[in-house]
Amino acid sequence: MNVNGHAEEWHWDEESIRLLSKSPTQFVKSAVLKSTRQHKHHHNSASFTRISNHDSFGRLQDPKMSSLREKQAPLKDSYRSDPNSAIVTLKSTGTLDSSNVTCKLDTGKQMQQAQQKVAGLHPFAGGDDPEISGELCSGDMLLEALVACAGVTLKAVSTAMGIPIASGIVKAEGDLDFKGTMGIDRNAPVGFKDIRLSFELKFEDGVDVPEEKVAKLGQLTERYCVVLQTIAKKPELSVSLQGSQKEEGGDDKKFSWEEKH
Repeated sequence: MNVNGHAEEWHWDEESIRLLSKSPTQFVKSAVLKSTRQHKHHHNSASFTRISNHDSFGRLQDPKMSSLREKQAPLKDSYRSDPNSAIVTLKSTGTLDSSNVTCKLDTGKQMQQAQQKVAGLHPFAGGDDPEISGELCSGDMLLEALVACAGVTLKAVSTAMGIPIASGIVKAEGDLDFKGTMGIDRNAPVGFKDIRLSFELKFEDGVDVPEEKVAKLGQLTERYCVVLQTIAKKPELSVSLQGSQKEEGGDDKKFSWEEKH
């Protein structure tokens, strides 16, 4: 696989085989380095050969991968020619009422009918329309978690403070630049650039709610909302990957990788 996501010819020399058996991680790094060099050579020589229906290990490509590339190709071209077209604002909304310390999330019809949540690619990354597929974008789910946590926290705080909320709407919006996650622009962030959380509240009629009490409600909601504080204050994060593969003798070959941030 070269740096543009195209499959290309790979030569299985003795060094490649030795490196793969000894250290899969180093083999992948070596493959990427060779692929990058070959990619540069391609622009200066007509002798470089691509094999479009094989991957970098010489295997036939998965049809699903080819289909995904076909979907993503025009999107990537569009993002290169018009960088602003890659920027989208994801939104999530929840509602509050006077009956319970809860926050009801608004979801699409197909998602409501789904028996389980299935995450998929956002349409800006080549995914299908979520209203048809029922597949959820993880960015939307992050905003939903923020709306849910903030809404429940506000209701709990308002109840403790004796502030009667008749109804309310909680909204979260996040600006996402798909040039980052699509690998179009190294300078584009792979994640939300901006997130905005807002509350629109209606207090019960006939009850005096001082402005300073409303300000305190906002401050305490921000302070005690777990998801909001997790986003605002970066936690210590570790990422690990484990894998296994059957060898010819029947033994399991183990792979592992971990990184801490």
